[in-house]
Amino acid sequence: MPHSERRSQSLTPQMSACAAARKAAGASAVGEGDRRGIAPAVVDSTTVGDDETFRVRGLKLPREFSRTLVESAMDYEPRDDDVFVVSYSKCGAAFVQHIVHLIFNKGHPSGDYVQWNKATPHLELVGAEAVRRMPRPNAIKSHLPVQLMPWSEQAKYIYVARNPKDCFVSIFLNRQLFLKQKSMDAAFQEFVSGDMIWGDYFDHVCGWYERRDEPNVMFLLYEDIKRAPHEVIERLAQFLGDEWLESVALDESALDMIVHHSSYDFMKEHATRTVHRFQEAAKGDDDKKNEDEEEDIVDDVVVQAPALRTRTFARRGTVGDWRSTLNAGQERQLERILRERSKDSGLWKLWIDLDEEDDSDF
Repeated sequence: MPHSERRSQSLTPQMSACAAARKAAGASAVGEGDRRGIAPAVVDSTTVGDDETFRVRGLKLPREFSRTLVESAMDYEPRDDDVFVVSYSKCGAAFVQHIVHLIFNKGHPSGDYVQWNKATPHLELVGAEAVRRMPRPNAIKSHLPVQLMPWSEQAKYIYVARNPKDCFVSIFLNRQLFLKQKSMDAAFQEFVSGDMIWGDYFDHVCGWYERRDEPNVMFLLYEDIKRAPHEVIERLAQFLGDEWLESVALDESALDMIVHHSSYDFMKEHATRTVHRFQEAAKGDDDKKNEDEEEDIVDDVVVQAPALRTRTFARRGTVGDWRSTLNAGQERQLERILRERSKDSGLWKLWIDLDEEDDSDF
């Protein structure tokens, strides 16, 4: 593709965030939705119309993803030094990927979002080749269920689980931000049915929980990270290796920086700066850009402006947010399903007594 055409595409305000993120990682920007002329939307994991989803090896995905890149992601052969951070959608994979990135950089966040984006890829979004080219050490984000995840006994896998009540609420609120929303009742029925983008929540969490005792797997609760960040970050550093444990355990200032730079307040400010930069990039201002600067614009993730007028991308991710959203019947139904689906493994017990003010079963 000619350079001028690539630059023109990068400056289009209606470019999907996913397509631009693929460009930032050096992958193709064409998704299934792009080919069909469907207006792109930001990814969430609710079930949308059939024209907006497609399946790869049985996994439902949004049309803005590229079938070719997803298949390459599923076929990726992990390197020995790969670190994967995996979760169901809206359950903390990006949050923990950011923490791991900070551990590898001794608490210092990247000052350049484009470089940060290249260093923290989403496997299914950018494909295998972009992951092979990522600067290392860094972490690779994924939402793949365990049966579709590229596997190696030498690579490391960090799985982040979040209780289904808060997971559903986060998905629902995220959809309100970017897409036409279904009613709460309709969205809830889709969630409990399991016919979701990224698959069934309960299958996803239970499948990964079954591998929790393997030496290259670390199973984390999102709630534990929010409740005791210093402790969990030290555990993460220990899992990553002695070098990283020493850099955190022996340098309290580094640990404090990691906690600060992964806090909601910092990440919200960082996200706001990033969005403003994207909006400025979308304006073009071609005459002031030299060849190298134009390449930087191609790498920028240009977001759709209408979604930015009333909301911000960074949500607080509060533990127990479901209490102000779910009704008693929905609460009981999620508790019952989790108990039934994980009765053999005891996964449901992980959320018992999580919050002293929480009078639910978990």
